[in-house]
Amino acid sequence: AFRANPDAGAALHQFDGRLELVGAGEVVSDLLSISWWVAPEMGSPSLPEVDLGFVQCGDTLIPTDRGRISTSDQYWDLFVSNGKVWSNPNDVSPTGAQLSRAAFPFALAFKTENCLQNGVMTFLFNDTEISDVRYQVSSETCPFLKFDLYGQSPAEYHRDQLSDTAGVIAQWSDEQAYIMEALPFSTLFELHPELSSDRLDLGLTLEAQTSRGMIVDGQIYLDDCHTRSGTYPFCDTVFLPTYSITKTLHLGVGLAAIAQEFEADPYDELLSEMLPEAFALAEGDWSAVTIEHALDMTTGHYVTANQDDDHMTDFFTDFGLESRLISSFAFPYKERPGERTVYLTPNSQLAAAAMDQFLLRESSGDQATVDSFDYVVERVYSPLGVSVDSLGTLRTWEDGGENNGTAFGGYGMVLTPQNIAIITEFMQGDGSLDGVQILDPEKWSATMFRVHEDIGAPMYYYDWSYNNGMWGYPLTSFGCDGHVPIMFGVSGNTVILAPNGITYFTFNDALEFPIYNVLTELNAMRPFCE
Repeated sequence: AFRANPDAGAALHQFDGRLELVGAGEVVSDLLSISWWVAPEMGSPSLPEVDLGFVQCGDTLIPTDRGRISTSDQYWDLFVSNGKVWSNPNDVSPTGAQLSRAAFPFALAFKTENCLQNGVMTFLFNDTEISDVRYQVSSETCPFLKFDLYGQSPAEYHRDQLSDTAGVIAQWSDEQAYIMEALPFSTLFELHPELSSDRLDLGLTLEAQTSRGMIVDGQIYLDDCHTRSGTYPFCDTVFLPTYSITKTLHLGVGLAAIAQEFEADPYDELLSEMLPEAFALAEGDWSAVTIEHALDMTTGHYVTANQDDDHMTDFFTDFGLESRLISSFAFPYKERPGERTVYLTPNSQLAAAAMDQFLLRESSGDQATVDSFDYVVERVYSPLGVSVDSLGTLRTWEDGGENNGTAFGGYGMVLTPQNIAIITEFMQGDGSLDGVQILDPEKWSATMFRVHEDIGAPMYYYDWSYNNGMWGYPLTSFGCDGHVPIMFGVSGNTVILAPNGITYFTFNDALEFPIYNVLTELNAMRPFCE
């Protein structure tokens, strides 16, 4: 019901204006699971306020508001992306007037965490009338809260109340130049008979996969996006929370970009000099800890070395920067920095805040970008053609506002399958774009584990490595030295940047991270060690 039938016709009308849901209408929710720390009220969800602008271009319904949309709801923000418009012969109003149909994807977003619940809305319209809006949420990338939600709300159509429709269409048109045509996942097995679908599926609960795909030679292959009520109709642009993948995409990529521009080496900068006020309240001896130590998770400060550290004080509950930095500096001294990797997300907040201060110190001019997340967006992701859906992140809450301060660094970005393809194709390269080097080549090679002498410090996690915000899986079982760079997010999110140039990703909420069997299949396509 949320996608056009094969025999559907073109839309008969033009939708340009604001769609406002008025009144609660029918709401039905079914709680499936909830973690202890999630507010109980979130287990009985309803939509936050919905008042969205749209511009129609051909059969595409383009939202004027993209990225995180803050709402007055206590718990939920919104994400909205491009939809579709069409017509069906039986779509008529009570007065007998012919109507057009629209549908668009949206997501409910935790205000302070990286969880997303994906849904779709649909409605009928013509030049003067609009139907109720039907909506349905049947999937999520969130192991902490699962629910089904559906309902129907009265709506109002405020025509011709948009200020820059041409600009909205121009931005959308620019994004289309970077879109890769998505082919079905099944096509991979036709093109590569050496692949085994059974082995590739091993260790995954397929119905829990929000998105799964491969990028091979500039072509993206997408599996169906599963929900509890069928296949998601907007799989190309389904919203995917990154969780700790942000550590790589903000900090790892961002620091390499900063190092390429400035003469001073940001990796070697001391946290004590970048964050003197918070450092004055630090526990233990942090005086020798650099930004790179924080990025590598080798600060030498932790409680237990096995990554089961829950000594977080107020880090995950107080969202002001001062409190988060104090919590991050509260880990006790255990050994010299650089000796051991102990994975702790608070280190990422230290790195993000210190990178901001480095930019503030080194930059000149009133227009200089001194926010490290905005910096990596301007220098890397926008020039790559990454859509605006992925150009924001969770931030600290300052002066009574929401997500208006320093980027978290350790989690908070949102991706789509298309943006994963754009970003990882760049990451598989040498850090240059259109012949211009935008990432420091030496630092980027180390981040991608192409420099075997720089793989991070030993850690209590099998024989993995962690360096510059990137995980590394050893290639010894495939008969050669080196590591496979991999990005992880806690929900079950995995992005494998195989050394043969192929990228594989899966985003799920089942806490499933199959690695070896996937690598075996990627190696069968192109051997890693040749």
